[in-house]
Parts: sequence; structure tokens; C-alpha cells
Amino acid sequence: HGLVKECLLLIQRMAYSGERADGYTLSMVLKASSTSLGSSMMTLPRSLCRLVHARIIKCDVELDDVLITALVDAYVKSGKLECARTVFEMMKDENVVCSTSMISGYMNQGFVEDAEEIFNATR
Repeated sequence: HGLVKECLLLIQRMAYSGERADGYTLSMVLKASSTSLGSSMMTLPRSLCRLVHARIIKCDVELDDVLITALVDAYVKSGKLECARTVFEMMKDENVVCSTSMISGYMNQGFVEDAEEIFNATR
């Protein structure tokens, strides 16, 4: 839990200080948070996903493949599959890591047809 809280605080401090976030920082915040939870049954807090996504929009950060993948993975881990899919659809080129995250999220939630749709599109 500690690293997730630290990541939330970092993003909040950056926002309050007027510090402009970049894609690298935001993707690392998402990655660090999800990694800190490991394989536990806990999910990533939705507030972190929303906060980072809001910073991306507010700071007009370019959504490259790395950031899109990190955001999709974070939304999947927070159980927000609709948000994950919306961000996933922004990807310009096929990305196996991002597709796998979506497939895994759909399968874990029991949405087999959605998982198959993405799987078939990546072949």
C-alpha cells in the first residue's frame, strides 16, 4: 500500500506546485503502483487512475504506446474495463503487451467475447 500512497502524493504535489508532468513520469507512477501490489488480490485504486489520466489531459501529455499501455494496465487492475477499452482504442499501432492486458482483464471479469474480439484482432 505504501508505494501506491506515495505515488498519489507525488502526483498531487506536482499538481499543487504547478509542476508539469510528462509521459515518462506518469507511466512510471502507474507502473510502480501496480507493481507494488504484486500478485495480491488487491486492485489498483481507481482514484490513482483517474488522477493520472486527469494529469495527462490537463498537462496535454502525448499519449505514446508506453503511456497508453501503462494507463490501460492500471484501469484493468482497478476494474475499470470500459475506461481501459477507451484508452486502448487510442493506440495507433498494434501492441501485444497492451492487447494482452485487455484480454486478461476481460477474462478475469468473465467477458470472454470481448477478450476473443481483441485476441482475433491481434492475429
